[in-house]
Amino acid sequence: MTVAIIIDGSALVNTLPSRTSKTFAEYAEMEFISKVHTCARKYHRTDIVFDTYQASSLKSETRSKRGQGARRRVTGTGKLPRNWRNFLRHSANNAELFDYLAEKVVEDHSDNRVIVTKGPDALSNHPVSEISPCSHEEADTRVFLHVKDAVMRASKQS
Repeated sequence: MTVAIIIDGSALVNTLPSRTSKTFAEYAEMEFISKVHTCARKYHRTDIVFDTYQASSLKSETRSKRGQGARRRVTGTGKLPRNWRNFLRHSANNAELFDYLAEKVVEDHSDNRVIVTKGPDALSNHPVSEISPCSHEEADTRVFLHVKDAVMRASKQS
């Protein structure tokens, strides 16, 4: 079994619109977590890294130029939006959705070590110290911290 897989959670959400789910809870369970399970089957550790949204960052200016979709609260019983792309244009929607998915993944995933970013912090079904808190906004750069942590932990276990 290979040591780890590190998934860009933001990219996965953007490429995984709802097919059959009606609520955010159904989306989390039947689509997002199901896909994570499929990817993580061969690994001891699964890291899911989400973008964070900081109002004072340079990225917020770029996001505002793209336009904003309609704001919708993310709750388990909340209905999924019909237009997934439009929903994901709103930074607050993304932040709430990523936080919601992070909590659901950690609750659900017990067969291997799971580390999921939630804002600047990392949630896990095992203790996490090296990668939390993190000030990197983009998942693309946060991934490197997770790679380093996975390699360091694997070398300590060898």
